[in-house]
Amino acid sequence: MFRNSNFFDTSAWFEMFTLENEKQSNAVKEIIKSARYQIVTSDFVIDELMTLLRCRKKVNAIGAAWELINNPANVTRRSLSREDVDETYRLFQKFSDKEWSFTDCSSYLLIRRHAIPFACAFNGHFREFGIVNVLP
Repeated sequence: MFRNSNFFDTSAWFEMFTLENEKQSNAVKEIIKSARYQIVTSDFVIDELMTLLRCRKKVNAIGAAWELINNPANVTRRSLSREDVDETYRLFQKFSDKEWSFTDCSSYLLIRRHAIPFACAFNGHFREFGIVNVLP
């Protein structure tokens, strides 16, 4: 259990590193600076972020993103086992009425399994989960 954990979604990382929405970007930075939360993310989120940065031509942000996210002093990374990926697929099928990505379903799985109380996300999907308090 991660009592003071905050799961960071792709949308939160993207806003932080691209500054496309200054208000959202500053909110994410404040959450990280506050040191009130253990920041948690997943390999799937990292994959999605790096791909999104490249596709959106934000290549200058890739190095900074990797340095922060890849430093265990800053971020706890969670990996999914083969069984976890199988369960993610089951969730993906179960919630087919939602617009959740496969990565969102993997995040749902990790948040539920580790009882992570907070998530930082901007796309609305995490609010739809109904199992986590979404910040900011």
